[in-house]
Amino acid sequence: MSILPPRLREIDGAPFFEWLARESREHGGRAIRALVRRSDGVEIHQAFRISVRTDSGGALLVVAVLRGGADELELSADPLRESSGRLSSETSSQAAFEAVPVGVLYFDARARITACNEMLAAQLGSSRDLLVGLDMLTLPNAAVRRAVEEALAGRDGHFDGEYLSATGGRRRLYRALFSPVVRDARVEGGVGIVDDVTERKEIEARLAQGERMASLGRLAAGVAHEINNPLAYVRTSLDVARRELERFAKDGEAKRLEKLLELLAHADDGVERVRVIANDLKTFSRGDEGSWTAVELSRVVETAVNLSWNEIRHRAQLVRQLDALPPVMGSESRYVQVVVNLLVNAAQSIAEGDAQRNRITVRTGRVSPDRVFLEVEDTGRGIDADRIEHVFEPFWTSKPKGVGTGLGLSICHGIVTSAGGEIRVERSEPGVGSTFRIELPVAPDGAFPMHARAAVDPPIREARRTRILVVDDEQKLGATLALALGDRFEVEVVDNGRDAQLVLERDAGFDLVLCDLMMPEVSGMDLYERVSETRPALASRFVFMTGGAFTERAREFLKAHRLRRIEKPFPLERVEELLAEVRDAE
Repeated sequence: MSILPPRLREIDGAPFFEWLARESREHGGRAIRALVRRSDGVEIHQAFRISVRTDSGGALLVVAVLRGGADELELSADPLRESSGRLSSETSSQAAFEAVPVGVLYFDARARITACNEMLAAQLGSSRDLLVGLDMLTLPNAAVRRAVEEALAGRDGHFDGEYLSATGGRRRLYRALFSPVVRDARVEGGVGIVDDVTERKEIEARLAQGERMASLGRLAAGVAHEINNPLAYVRTSLDVARRELERFAKDGEAKRLEKLLELLAHADDGVERVRVIANDLKTFSRGDEGSWTAVELSRVVETAVNLSWNEIRHRAQLVRQLDALPPVMGSESRYVQVVVNLLVNAAQSIAEGDAQRNRITVRTGRVSPDRVFLEVEDTGRGIDADRIEHVFEPFWTSKPKGVGTGLGLSICHGIVTSAGGEIRVERSEPGVGSTFRIELPVAPDGAFPMHARAAVDPPIREARRTRILVVDDEQKLGATLALALGDRFEVEVVDNGRDAQLVLERDAGFDLVLCDLMMPEVSGMDLYERVSETRPALASRFVFMTGGAFTERAREFLKAHRLRRIEKPFPLERVEELLAEVRDAE
């Protein structure tokens, strides 16, 4: 096979090698640059060095030696003009420095930026003049400083998070790698690669939310079943309790009171089950991707199990092996999403009908003092060895058509790795089962889960009769609270924000304002803001009742004001604790 591309086998009416000999003479014996074709069909420039001789018969012999490499090509002639010429090393490096689609910077051994490309300046909304000379060890962001210090110590330093540019005033999400430049075993500085990942993170968050909602839709039938079961005996218990009260009113038989108390205990148990399920649904569905707090893995597991239970119970026995662990940093709702996905996948890998023989095991423990693990193990159909490497790829799925989106494990991988963790298939064997393992770093000292709070002793100081204002557009809830609290406190009930504002403007003597967050016309948020202006002393006595902050404004309001709140439904003892907290705060 000829090494020459077909278009070069004849040039200017002469065979290639005859042309090559002529060009070599005209260029004073210099090597001639031309394309040759490799065995795989790829064309590459080579420098032809020519030697012309005459054999014994007088025939002209052309000997061509091919040489590659940058130096040879630089010195060769290019009569075909097929190359635009080679950039100098310095020009080439500068062109690459400016052309890469990420921010690049160089810094010296004192962490001072010595050079940066325009992309970095654009990402930060700044300029080279403001960035060059900047001492990165004086930056206000401690995580960036730590990453740079790692590079100066001879190790790669990583940053992944929010950064506010002091020079550009832009608050964005960045991912950066700082690597050392070492010469003669000494760190002379380093290079940083910075990527603005704000839009990418937003897309990932939307994908995660979409997958969470898709999962919620798939779980809906099972969740409805779990809610309807306790509601059935709550309603039956209340119906019978009402009848027993009517009979007691007639005959006064004491045994009826014992039966009544038992029925009410059953109803209370059912309401608590519904409350737990509703709270788990809210945790799972809420959009708190940006809210990173200390999270208890045991709480994540319980929430995920409650949501997945209807998928599990018809297929396998559930085994919990949960060690007492320190919290991890992250988003509780996103970790719940991960564990729900693993549990549902495990359940769907097991055929229905033989739950007694199959098991799904959830296991937690320590990897090291600063790292913990969570495993989900099943006795399902397992994964073929050649498929394991694909399980975390987007849109890849081994499930039948219409079952799953193919995004679940990919999103789980993104959630776990963004928290500095790792997720992998620890073990899988067809016909035996699979084990998925998550490893996460523990939260730093001093970080506590959001739901954790110190117990508050509930004694109520009764120097005078305590006054409570209940503001809720659900009239039956207001009436029930008045009945429940009225024997110990002076309770006033208002069913809208506008009337509540009038009450509080004329009377600032309430010890506690139990206010619904979401109401039509004048919401609890509106009421709080207006009362804060006219009666500022009352603002600290507000406690918001909420069944879930479903609007963006409500979430931002609660986050901005850090106010006390109570999740519906709630036990009466919690109202007494809140009253004690409000009083102690004053």
